[in-house]
Amino acid sequence: MFKGRKWKEAAELKRIAICDDETGTCSDLEKIVLDFADRRALQMETEVFYSGEAFYRSIQEQCLYDFLPAWERAGLLRKL
Repeated sequence: MFKGRKWKEAAELKRIAICDDETGTCSDLEKIVLDFADRRALQMETEVFYSGEAFYRSIQEQCLYDFLPAWERAGLLRKL
């Protein structure tokens, strides 16, 4: 997470994980994130997961993401 820093102050590449079993929802969220990044000249990269299990395996290997929405963090904490 950004720990209180403003988006504009965080110039390095940010990796965003999107996880949902609905492909349309993932596509919509990815478009929102990338449009936000474009409008603010931010460097963001997304990775989409269509199951919580796949996402969980990915972060067990190495957590490479800078931002997880609150509802995803809550679910992960239950698993951890």
